[in-house]
Amino acid sequence: MRKLDHDGCPTVIGDLLLLHTLEEVRAFRLPDLKPRWRTREATGWVQTSPAISEAGIAYAALGNEAHHTHTGVDVFDVNRGEPLAFVQGGDITFPGDSLDEDEEDEEGSHDDEQVVYFAQAHAVLAEERVWMPVYRAEEDWTAQVVGLDPRTGEQTWGYLPDPGRDNEVDSAVAVSDGTVYVVEILRDTPPEQDSARLHAVDIATGRPRWIRSFGSCAGSPVVAGRAVYVATLTGAVSAFDTGTGERRWTAETGEEILHPVYVADFGDQYHEHGLAVLPGDGVLYVRTSAGVVAMR
Repeated sequence: MRKLDHDGCPTVIGDLLLLHTLEEVRAFRLPDLKPRWRTREATGWVQTSPAISEAGIAYAALGNEAHHTHTGVDVFDVNRGEPLAFVQGGDITFPGDSLDEDEEDEEGSHDDEQVVYFAQAHAVLAEERVWMPVYRAEEDWTAQVVGLDPRTGEQTWGYLPDPGRDNEVDSAVAVSDGTVYVVEILRDTPPEQDSARLHAVDIATGRPRWIRSFGSCAGSPVVAGRAVYVATLTGAVSAFDTGTGERRWTAETGEEILHPVYVADFGDQYHEHGLAVLPGDGVLYVRTSAGVVAMR
């Protein structure tokens, strides 16, 4: 048994252990835990593991705190600890933002000056893109899911769950077999009236295959086999067929599933919804306020 005199969010990639805090990232060699590198270049990460490619390129989501971190995705080389790129909200466009520099809207302001933020959710690397939810806060919120080129960080794909609706996407997406699964939260709808909707979006066309309402969102959607699993704040877990969107079943855990920010030691700037459901071998493990519930 070995003990490190360091803390942080752990991520294992090959023979490396990464530990990141709000101020630095450290890499240790496994199994002897010998220090490999340390950097202060990437700070303000959301407390979750980054997405990492087979080539050892990491994509880490950043939190949102005034005068410190203003959301984005850090891209860096895991083997050397060298920063490669940084994508921030200003690099993201929404439909209708393609005005010329001298073209103004009716209010006299440039539409592309509106601030775009990345949601506090872990990045997903799949189908040759890095997937992240983003939002723009105006009088109402407008949510979008974007696909970024993993080499350049350029936005190459976008999906608006419900244009013009006061909504948000604050959990990571799931990606499987050419489909992106997105949970949209309707901010103008009470949780007891199905305020969350699960979208299955075809990557090739950018259009939804199906949309289903399921209650109030707790955590990110998870795909296993031919089912996509979602959970609600009240503790219900539902399984939807990935192809048809048919609800296969809904089961109650008997306990609430709280957002991690409710139990965090400091603020909510660096915490994400995270996973509420983790599929195992014939078992679903569900995170609840009373502990982990195993469901068969």
